[in-house]
Amino acid sequence: MANFTLTVTATATEAANGDHATTAPQSIFVTLNAATDLPTLTVTGFGPGPRGHRHPLAISGALARPDGTQTLSFTLTGIPGGAAFRNTAGDSLTVSNGQLVLTPAQVAGLQITPPAQSDAAFTITVTATATEAANGDRATAAPQTIAVTVRAVADLPTLTVSGTASGNQDTAIPLAISGALTDTDGSEDLSFTVAGIPSGATLHNPAGNLLAGQQRATRADTSAARRLADHAAGPERRGLHLDGHGRGDRRRPTATRRPRDPGPSR
Repeated sequence: MANFTLTVTATATEAANGDHATTAPQSIFVTLNAATDLPTLTVTGFGPGPRGHRHPLAISGALARPDGTQTLSFTLTGIPGGAAFRNTAGDSLTVSNGQLVLTPAQVAGLQITPPAQSDAAFTITVTATATEAANGDRATAAPQTIAVTVRAVADLPTLTVSGTASGNQDTAIPLAISGALTDTDGSEDLSFTVAGIPSGATLHNPAGNLLAGQQRATRADTSAARRLADHAAGPERRGLHLDGHGRGDRRRPTATRRPRDPGPSR
């Protein structure tokens, strides 16, 4: 509503004959200070997503009085360090002190990528604020939250093997096998799978433990040269290799995620 003016007069009226006298009018100018109306806010979260992937965040809202005198903004808080955002427009969205302020256009197609190598769940708090252009008056809708659940995913480990191995018949033949985890936060185990072992051959680790009949070896088993006791005759008892017959995604070697110990999120 716009400002307005009131006009006031005073009138005296004679009771005997109704004669009256009226003063000159005087004015009162009424100024209305702009007040901001509370905006609406709607947020929607989605189910768990794999670590390292983008998670969609559906955020929308509207001004109660869309007459051009107010602007709408959205504020996201509780953002973990290392998380990144992108939207449909490909805007540069910068998080500052765990907080991100967006316009209605910027929340279109909004997605968050959790911090690298982290499967810790977190919660984002969202508010919508309407701001009056004339005097900066603000009204903020009640906060709503989006829970982001990250599903653990094993990272592809590294693998190095010697492409050839040779030795005399009926003697131990060293096998050079090594590898490492990419994710070294203690949440994954590393193992190696050896396939193609010929009948009659046995595998031993540096400690002398017999691995015959086994296809899986731990990192400790392969930390130094392996010995193959070749009990069969002929040079064909060579060429053992690592193969993806183990658990996980069938790459080689295999990194397997183990249950995390209870405790505070990483």
